[in-house]
Parts: sequence; C-alpha cells; structure tokens
Amino acid sequence: MLSSASHRIEEPFLTRLPEEARMTDSPLLKIETWVPAAVNDEAVRLHGQLVIEENPEEGLVILSRLVSDPRMKGVWTELYKTRRGGNYEKTDNYLHPARVTNLSWAADHRKQASELREKGGETNIEAAELLEAEASFEEHQGGFTGDLVWSEQDRGVQLFLWHACRSAIGIKPVYLSDILTRVAKLRTITQLQE
Repeated sequence: MLSSASHRIEEPFLTRLPEEARMTDSPLLKIETWVPAAVNDEAVRLHGQLVIEENPEEGLVILSRLVSDPRMKGVWTELYKTRRGGNYEKTDNYLHPARVTNLSWAADHRKQASELREKGGETNIEAAELLEAEASFEEHQGGFTGDLVWSEQDRGVQLFLWHACRSAIGIKPVYLSDILTRVAKLRTITQLQE
C-alpha cells in the first residue's frame, strides 16, 4: 500500500463518510466506540479484503484485536497527539505527523535543508542541496492527492492499522521458555561430547 521508495500510496483508500464507517455487517468484527473514525473506516475496508482471502481466520482475529483490545486505545490516542506551544497551548502540529503525500515529504525535506544551510559547513550545504533536489522531484510527482473525508494524519493512521494487521499475519511467536529449553539441550549435548 505504501511504497517506501517513493512515499506514495499505490492503492487508493475507500472514501466513505465517517458516519457510514461505523457500520459493519459482520458479526466477526466488533469495533469499539473509542476507535477513531478513520481507523474504523480502514478496519471495515480491511475486513472486506480479509474475508475473501483463502484463510481469513488469523487476519480477522488480528484485526479484531486491533480495533477492540482496550490497550489499543492508547496507541490511537498517541498517533493523534498534538504538540504543545510555548505556553503549553494546544497546536495543530502532531507529535507523530504522518507523511503520506509527496507534497508533505517535499515540505519536510525543504525544512531539513533550510536547517542544514543555517548550520553552515560544506557537508551540510551538500546535504541541503540533495534534500532540495529530492523535494523538487517530489513536488513534481503526481500521486495520491487525497480524499475529501480524511486528513493526511488520518490516512497515516489508516496505513498504520493496515501494516500492523498485515505484518502480524503468519507470525509465529517465540517464547523465552522454548529458547531456554533449547539452550539447556545444547549445553547437555556439548557436555556429553567433551
């Protein structure tokens, strides 16, 4: 969905009004009311993808946990947390800002370049020139223009949910007790060989 090389979204998001995003026909997916609307919308879309896959059970269980486990409430809150200003007033700047469009990456690269130029020095100037060239390239790229429903932060959080769910499918946990048992067996084998 997100290409790490170009920072572009390859698959468009389903645009649905936030009120409609709260509805799901599946008894297998319970979405808590504290789940942000953008996450809810992506969960419904992801659920639709998972149910038609060959073995959907594991993915559906993982998705269900991501949108119903109370421990996830803190995760969603953190992703939407904003920075405080000089007098501790709220700002519109996110603590963990999402950058899913070429223009936001370009703006970030131009800011970094400006900071490097202020520091001065040959190495910093060269790095600033590279960042400015990259920003120029990003500004002239097409790509995902967004939708009218979700902000860039919302889309970033949706990508977080998608990657968290997809990455967890098929993972086989390794338990410390299993590792310690194997270590004990290896030690026994090496002692027998001595």
